[in-house]
Amino acid sequence: MKKNIVRLSLIIAGISIITSCNTNTSDKSEEIKNEVTETVVSLEVNEPNEFFEEAIEAYLEGNKVLCAQQIDKSVVALKELKKDFKNETPIDKQIVALESLTTNLKTGKVKDVSELQKVFQDTYHALAGHSLLITETYIEMDAPKQAKQATHSAKYYLKKAEKNAIETSKHIYKESINEIDVLNKKTEKEFKKDEKVVKQSVSNTMNFLKRIDENLEGGGE
Repeated sequence: MKKNIVRLSLIIAGISIITSCNTNTSDKSEEIKNEVTETVVSLEVNEPNEFFEEAIEAYLEGNKVLCAQQIDKSVVALKELKKDFKNETPIDKQIVALESLTTNLKTGKVKDVSELQKVFQDTYHALAGHSLLITETYIEMDAPKQAKQATHSAKYYLKKAEKNAIETSKHIYKESINEIDVLNKKTEKEFKKDEKVVKQSVSNTMNFLKRIDENLEGGGE
């Protein structure tokens, strides 16, 4: 399941962000598109979820070696996403978590597929936050089209995370997705006339993500 990505490189405050929004029209690509209809902003790499899905399939088939290999590939993709950001972003923690997961797989410490699913779900959550940081950068750059692409990416990952979230977090994800829908409209209609409003909407969405973090760490609401 491959995606053809068109690279767009922009530099602000020493940060280079490379994004894209084109996908091919293969059957598998269409399946993903039908499941989650948001455009994903990414680098010239496969989306991490491609490897997550293949890792779960390999684990269920009893092939833990292939499972670990797929997770390693997802780490490479995440590091590519991260490399243009000097400061820490939400995906830094998940890179460490995924690397630990492969170690646990190789040493036989992973006993159930749910252990994989939890780390993958957390990674989707982190990718949503990463996309919002990209959104903020594009707002500073006065680039509404790219900002909207980034919010679509955040929504894509939030939907992926919500699908497998613990029950007590699902409603917060839904609220986050609703907030991103509002943000999408603002980047389309209000960006030029009121940048502060759009920035506040980004902040609101980030606050929803923090609520989910607190919920997960506290064991639910």
